[in-house]
Amino acid sequence: LLCLLTSAAAAQTPSVDGDEKVSGHTYVRHDGLTDPGIDHCNNTASNEAGDDNPNDADVDSNDGGSRRQGNEPYSVVDPTDPDLVVAGWNDYCLTDLGAGWQGFAYSLDSGETWTDSIVPGYPQDTSFEGMASPLFGTHTDAGDPIAAFDSNGNLFVGGIAFNRIKPANGDVYVATYGTTPHGSGYPVDYQRTVIVGQGTPSEVIGGIFQDKPMLEVDRTGGTNDGNVYVCWS
Repeated sequence: LLCLLTSAAAAQTPSVDGDEKVSGHTYVRHDGLTDPGIDHCNNTASNEAGDDNPNDADVDSNDGGSRRQGNEPYSVVDPTDPDLVVAGWNDYCLTDLGAGWQGFAYSLDSGETWTDSIVPGYPQDTSFEGMASPLFGTHTDAGDPIAAFDSNGNLFVGGIAFNRIKPANGDVYVATYGTTPHGSGYPVDYQRTVIVGQGTPSEVIGGIFQDKPMLEVDRTGGTNDGNVYVCWS
């Protein structure tokens, strides 16, 4: 199983073996604008020299985040539009800024080309929707991504959010995306994020940390159709 990650509105030349990577390309914000986080994820700088600006918030201002690794990916297909494929992963493009977040990408052509992004609410997010997220300002990291569509094409993206220093704030969250395309070109419009499992924001060892989430949506057409289910350790 090959799970790789990309971007781009522009068409790309298919690789020799027919696979297309999903990450490592231009990032866009869900509303079409940008911020220091998105800019850093698009920074291709790479330099082995030491940091030339130790007073900067950027741990290494010589390097950008566009070639950081990604892991623990998922992908899901919109049941109302098989050409729309969504993928997510643990993204480390914000590492130099003291954060790690959940990568998010979509393809409008069954996986041939991709557009990259990150789920709103990351520490550098300046969008109105992102700053309204319960994750914003209280969590530096988000990952363990999960997602599913309902029968109408609404998308639910979940994961865990936490801090690597105390208080841990180890929470489970779900972000909802609607079916109406955003004016920026996003085919799914971000609506909100809700914390569904709250850890103990402990300042000492022993706080409760939620982990290993899973998510599914009822698409049976029965009386519970549309219900969203999340479980975790």
